[in-house]
Amino acid sequence: MRPYDLKAQAEALRMASHAIDLAQRGTGRTQQMIDQVKDGDAIACSKIEVADIKRRLHERGIQADVRAAAPTEVLERRPSLFHGRRHLFVSHMLVQEMIEQEVHNAVYRINELLNETFRPWEIG
Repeated sequence: MRPYDLKAQAEALRMASHAIDLAQRGTGRTQQMIDQVKDGDAIACSKIEVADIKRRLHERGIQADVRAAAPTEVLERRPSLFHGRRHLFVSHMLVQEMIEQEVHNAVYRINELLNETFRPWEIG
């Protein structure tokens, strides 16, 4: 048995991140981002945001490159994602997905390390 419960810690991190996200709902984060976007900029967002963001930009007459992106694409800084654009904006929903992905990755790596090093028969 491990001295602590890694899955419980990871779930607590996910829940805290989700609680922060919920607390910020309705505060105008998406609109604040849209207000800063100019022609030639790019927005990386989650799949469910694409249509809404494109509609809002169209209403303002702004030509920006809006694409659904996986958290790993942004985290790995893939140059092909939005190469040649003025500025890259990342939506709050995609940031939330990136946080969840990083928590998942950390738990996976820690589990691997513990599985490689934990040997109950060596505990004296």
